[in-house]
Amino acid sequence: MSIAFLVLHYLSLAVLVFGYVQSIERGAATTLMAWGARLQLLTGLLLVMAAEMAENANHTFIGIKLVVMLAVLGLTEVSHARGRRGETRPLLVHLAAALVLVNVVVAYTMG
Repeated sequence: MSIAFLVLHYLSLAVLVFGYVQSIERGAATTLMAWGARLQLLTGLLLVMAAEMAENANHTFIGIKLVVMLAVLGLTEVSHARGRRGETRPLLVHLAAALVLVNVVVAYTMG
């Protein structure tokens, strides 16, 4: 079951990154990027649930990744909402992408 959650987590990461690539030209987060961020958080929480059930959860790792992912989700949602109103802020999209990279590095080094 945990392998399925991990595969979904990686697929949602791919959706998030692909959404970022689409968002570069637009200057605001696309719907795909917003859904990728939402799915990334949801599948991450499913992985935490599986780790808690197996009683091998690293709470420091989970806390760091959760804080970073909430920042990614917040930046993405704000950028997406502003983009729908016609206001582009490319910095928000790039900051979200940089934090996604931070989350990947944290996962690689701590996980």
